[in-house]
Amino acid sequence: MKKILSALFYLSIILILITPEISSKAIISGINLSLYTLLPVIFPFITITSYMSAFDLYEPVSKLFYPILHKLFHITPQGCFVVITGFTCGYPMGIKTASFLYSSGKISYREYLYLISFTNNVGIGFLFGFVYNKVMSRSISPLFLLGISYIPSLITAFLLREKSDYYDTPLTSLKLQQVKKTNPAFDSIKSISVIIFYLIIFSVISDYFSAFIPDYLMGKQTIITLIEITKGFSKITDCTLSSKLFLTITGIATGGLCITVQSLSFINDRKAKLRYLKGKLISLLISYCIIIIYLSLSQ
Repeated sequence: MKKILSALFYLSIILILITPEISSKAIISGINLSLYTLLPVIFPFITITSYMSAFDLYEPVSKLFYPILHKLFHITPQGCFVVITGFTCGYPMGIKTASFLYSSGKISYREYLYLISFTNNVGIGFLFGFVYNKVMSRSISPLFLLGISYIPSLITAFLLREKSDYYDTPLTSLKLQQVKKTNPAFDSIKSISVIIFYLIIFSVISDYFSAFIPDYLMGKQTIITLIEITKGFSKITDCTLSSKLFLTITGIATGGLCITVQSLSFINDRKAKLRYLKGKLISLLISYCIIIIYLSLSQ
């Protein structure tokens, strides 16, 4: 992660020095995107889930869904809360909640590795409010969009699930005592700051690609979508249905480079990072298979 940060830092400095006018406009665009689009959506979820995780306020919700989710995924009641947030609150809440519960000693490392492989997903509000209405222009069934956005993650969960339950011994009591001192308010502010920082950086990078790559050049929409999905999706509204489906699902399944780096920033060890990337790759391949079958049947 330090190497990624260093590379982004030096790249940003070079771009600012070479083209200050484009840089200033891109930075303002990134700040506006953070303040008026991201912050109103992500702030309530991060704050609420941080307090729920810190003070075990999630227990009533977890117990309600535990009989079903435990049978499906073999997870603990605490792991149920990660699944719920990961499939409803949007990026990067699944991985953020899983990392917080693991560092707090409430889930084991084995369960943590399993959960981060499939619980970091697109939010329902973003999916229907932006993707369905504006990007896809309601050209496909909302149920199909819902299914193709979440079913690959569920299939990934079944593929990576172990036969035994995830009831292992969590962290040591010493580590647990150190983590319990974490203030959920401070944790929320820190998490939001990290997310906004990466969003601004990648928003600037996507604006540079948008400014220097000609519109007629094939692959421009793909590159921008892979960098930052919000701006990338706005570039593909006039594409054909098949192109829109592949580009949209690529962004939804992976989150783009921006969300990938955001999510990896909540993971501290290499093994967990590789497990997260492995889960995302599997989900993406499953998504492509579903799209190919859908397009074949639609012809």
